[in-house]
Amino acid sequence: MKSTISDRIIWLLTTVLFSSFVIFDSNVYISYILIGITGLIFIVMTFKYNYKLPISVDTYQYHILVFIAYCAITGLWAKDASASIGKAISVFEIMICMTVLYCHYSRKNSVLELLEVIRYAGYIISIYAVSFYGMDTIRSTIAAEGRLDSDFANINTIAVLAAISIVLTFFQLMYYRISISMILSIPEIIMVAATGSRKGFMIVVLGIILLFIFKYASHNLFKTILRYILIAILLIIVFRFILMLPIFFGVEERMKGLIATFTGSGTIEHSALLRKEYIEAGIEQFKKTPIFGIGIGNSGYILMNAYGKNTYLHNNFVEMLASGGVVGFLIYYAMFLWPICIIWKYRKFGDSCKVAVIILMIILLIMDFGQVSYYSKTTYFYLMVFYLEAKLLLRRRVPENNLVR
Repeated sequence: MKSTISDRIIWLLTTVLFSSFVIFDSNVYISYILIGITGLIFIVMTFKYNYKLPISVDTYQYHILVFIAYCAITGLWAKDASASIGKAISVFEIMICMTVLYCHYSRKNSVLELLEVIRYAGYIISIYAVSFYGMDTIRSTIAAEGRLDSDFANINTIAVLAAISIVLTFFQLMYYRISISMILSIPEIIMVAATGSRKGFMIVVLGIILLFIFKYASHNLFKTILRYILIAILLIIVFRFILMLPIFFGVEERMKGLIATFTGSGTIEHSALLRKEYIEAGIEQFKKTPIFGIGIGNSGYILMNAYGKNTYLHNNFVEMLASGGVVGFLIYYAMFLWPICIIWKYRKFGDSCKVAVIILMIILLIMDFGQVSYYSKTTYFYLMVFYLEAKLLLRRRVPENNLVR
């Protein structure tokens, strides 16, 4: 098997795998599906590397293993020990899957292939969603300023990945070249509108603004400030116009409802109010168990006592503080902090992919204010991309380290 062919097969399978994280998220056979696809990738790698697999276990895996261990340990004092152990097992299974990919992509000189995996997975998931719901249902939902139901996957998860893919499409357009595949962003725009997702719309807005900021930064401070002001004014006008389009009326109403939650002025949307109450309950629990938390995976116990609902806290920062305490919070977010520090320190090295990686980091951390992500498969895929970019920058750093730039 030729190297170029095997690389393409592995990339294709990786894209299918990442797409499966969302498309088959609610499928009872999801574990078998992921094991099967990962197994196929492993087989192709075996042929590619002549039965000598490049095993790469480093900082990425070590940081995840520390978090897994802590998840399991919290079972000692958790109200529901099985929930803590279950989360530890889930993250361990995800890590095994990611390690197979890590072994292959750690040998690359760029993370562009992985960014393309995310971009194309967004296309695939959006096209699947459009065909699943049907255009008639989508049109009627948008006309009624409603939201699609979470039938095959959480509707916000679909919108978030579609939005991230749109941002990566703009990245491709601004830093590389125009591609015919970019037309596939149309189903993604439709899904962001039809889901009525505030997160999806905010990701698109924030991502594009950050792309312009990075692209048109100047060494001259005055020019940089002037450019940023002009870019901000232009983008505000553009996005305001977009929100006035009929297709985004539902998103606009939900954005108003979210803003009303904080300002107290206007109609407060019910889901935004519930999220606020859940977060407040989590903060109260954190005050009771600030060091080690109530136990990873036990946020449902908090809300069951407070509101009679067994669900999560809808805020990953509060979820970590309430269920894992300060210790769990620091262990989890250390997985983000390490690549952030490396990438920032050596930001002058590497290719333009570091721009996309930095923007992805910012987006995911901001989105954690409105979602629980610590046991999501996509989270650990993104983390793998971050660690690999950091590893590449370390390879290219200052010449005295005798490393090739």
